[in-house]
Amino acid sequence: MTFWLKVYGGAFAAFLALDLLWLGVVAKGFHHRQIGFLMADSPNWTAALLFYLLFVAGILVFVIQPGLAAGTLKSTILRGAFFGVVTYAAFDLTRQAVLKNWPVALTEVDLCWGMILTGSASAVGHLFGSRVAWGKDWFPGCRGGGGIPFMTKPTAVVRPAFRLAVWGGRLRRELDVWILVSRHPGTPRAPRLVLILTLAYAASPIDLVPDVIPVLGHLDDLLLVPLGLWLASRMVPPWVLVECRARAGAGEPTLARGGRWVAAGVVLLWLLAIILLARRWVRAGT
Repeated sequence: MTFWLKVYGGAFAAFLALDLLWLGVVAKGFHHRQIGFLMADSPNWTAALLFYLLFVAGILVFVIQPGLAAGTLKSTILRGAFFGVVTYAAFDLTRQAVLKNWPVALTEVDLCWGMILTGSASAVGHLFGSRVAWGKDWFPGCRGGGGIPFMTKPTAVVRPAFRLAVWGGRLRRELDVWILVSRHPGTPRAPRLVLILTLAYAASPIDLVPDVIPVLGHLDDLLLVPLGLWLASRMVPPWVLVECRARAGAGEPTLARGGRWVAAGVVLLWLLAIILLARRWVRAGT
């Protein structure tokens, strides 16, 4: 129970903060200009709070829990985006169908924002759940007959394009070598920084370019990580690389949790870009 309360709290805080940012800063005045003739002089805060509580509960049950069971952040984000579109469409398209002069622009903006907001809050809830359950082989709510396997090592969040190679062992051994190189005291600062960023990006569950985009979605997998490793190899002393290759089979280094911070940075970049575009869209529609 405590586990799910923490996950719910993380998702609720993210949902509330982003929605208040949207309503109070990015789209400030937009709704009043579109449907001001229908709006009350002041919000009904009791109804608003009840909506937030119930909606995030729906995200937890229908999005985050299945996403954690699947074990991938991408699955949670996609489920959240779809859930947001469907639920916001239930409100806006119903009004579009039965009310006179309901603005089409408002429906379009609301559907896009519902997708972004719900997907983002779902991602935060998933990350909270992953953090709390780190080191366990199950997450609560799936007891009795065995729990559902959960991520027990940071390598479990290596992006899908790498998984086949990781399972085959070749890329895994190579990454182990470079992890050791990044920790070796003989590695200069410049290649160490390059390796830390490259390995953290390799462990990130979110791509800079989403994999759903044909061709381009896999270019970062095929280019950025190998390029970072190649660049580091040009600056690392040969004796350090030889020593680390010899040590790679002795232990089992794992990808750093820094991949989560990289994933968070990628999400923030996408959110910033979307907010800026949405702000220009809202201004253009007024």
